[in-house]
Amino acid sequence: MGNSTLPKPSFPALTGLRAVFILWVMFVHLSRKAVPGFLLSAHENWSFGVDGFFAISGFLVMRSLEQAYSKGMDGGSKAEVVKGYLSRRVSRIWPGYYITLLSLGMFACLIRGGLYFQLKQFSSIIPSFLLFYANYVLPPLHREVPLILKILWSISFQEQFYLLLLVLVAIPKENWRAVVLFSVASSIALRFLSLLIFDLNSGDHGNRMESWLILNLDAIGWGCLAWLHIRTLRVWLGTQTRMWVAGLSLLCVFVLSVTLRSYWPSDPARAVFCTFRAISLTGIVVLVSELDRLSFNAVEILNTKLFQFVGMISFEIYLTHIFVYSVLEKSFLKESHGLFLVALPCSVFTGWMMYRFVSAPANQSMRSLLEGRRELLGFLHVRVGSRSSM
Repeated sequence: MGNSTLPKPSFPALTGLRAVFILWVMFVHLSRKAVPGFLLSAHENWSFGVDGFFAISGFLVMRSLEQAYSKGMDGGSKAEVVKGYLSRRVSRIWPGYYITLLSLGMFACLIRGGLYFQLKQFSSIIPSFLLFYANYVLPPLHREVPLILKILWSISFQEQFYLLLLVLVAIPKENWRAVVLFSVASSIALRFLSLLIFDLNSGDHGNRMESWLILNLDAIGWGCLAWLHIRTLRVWLGTQTRMWVAGLSLLCVFVLSVTLRSYWPSDPARAVFCTFRAISLTGIVVLVSELDRLSFNAVEILNTKLFQFVGMISFEIYLTHIFVYSVLEKSFLKESHGLFLVALPCSVFTGWMMYRFVSAPANQSMRSLLEGRRELLGFLHVRVGSRSSM
C-alpha cells in the first residue's frame, strides 16, 4: 500500500462503496427464478446492502450536521443550522422520490394491469408513502404489497432518522454521543425484546422486525457514533499494521454475520447476526474513509470513474431498478440467468436519466433558492444596521 502525505478533505471512496451496495441490493431483489442455483442461498439470506447504505448515511450525515452546527455557533443561529441541514436532505431525496411515486401511479392508471388493482387494493396506505411513515404500515401487509412499493420503506426510515437527528441541535454538543449511543442501545434491546412479543413459530417475526420498524437504527446509529469518535478511531488506525488487522477482523465478522444466516435462520440467530452485521459494516465504512483520506492504494478501485458514477446515482438506481426488472420480466429474459446482466446497465441508465433531469436540477434550484434567501436576509440586516448607526 502506498500513500501520499496530504490527506483528502472528503471521502470519495464512500461514493464508490455505495456502488457496491447498490449492486448487491439489485441482486437480492432479483426474481428467484433468475438466480443461478449456486447463488440461491446468498440471494435469500445475505441481505446487507441497505444496512451498508445506512452506515454510510449515518457517518456522512452526522459529519454534515456537526459541520453545520459548528458554523452556526460561530456566527449564525440554530435556525440557520436546521434550514441548511434540511435543505440538503430534502433537495437530494424528495424530487426523485416523489417523481417515482407519481410515475408509478400514472403507469398503473394507463396500463390498468395487475399493478393498478394492487394499488387500488392498498389505496389506504398510499398516504404513508407520501408522508414518510410507510415503514410502520407495511409490516402486516409485506407479503401482499408489490415489491416496487415495498422497497420504499427505507426512504421513510431515513427521513424519520434525519428529523430525529435535529434533536441534537437543541442540546449541547458534548451530549451528542450519549444520546446517539442510547438510541443505538435501545434499538438493539428492542430487537431482542421483540423475540418475546412476536410468535417465533409464525416465521413472520424476522421479516417484520428486522426490516421495517426501527431496528435498523443501529446500522445508521453506529455510523453516527463512528463520526463522533472519528478522532479516536484515527489514532487507533494510526499505522498500516493496525489498518490491516482492523480490516481483516472486520471482514471476518462481516462475512460470518452474513453467511451464518444460511445455516441458522431462526429469529434469535437473525437478531444476533443483524446486530454484528451493522457493527462490522460501520467499521468497514470507517476504514474505507480513513484509507481514502490518506490516499492508500487499497481503495483506489472505489475512486475509479465507473464506481464514482454508479455511486453518485445509487439513490436513483434504487428507485428505478424494480421498474427495469418489471419490464424485462415481460420479455424472454423472465427466467433467464442473464436477466441481471441486462438489468444492470439498464438500471444505471434509467438512474442516470432521473439524476440528470430530475434530481440534479431540483437539488441545484433548492440550494440556489436557499442561498439567495440567505444573501437577501444578510443584505437587509446590513442595511438596517447601517441605518440604525446613522
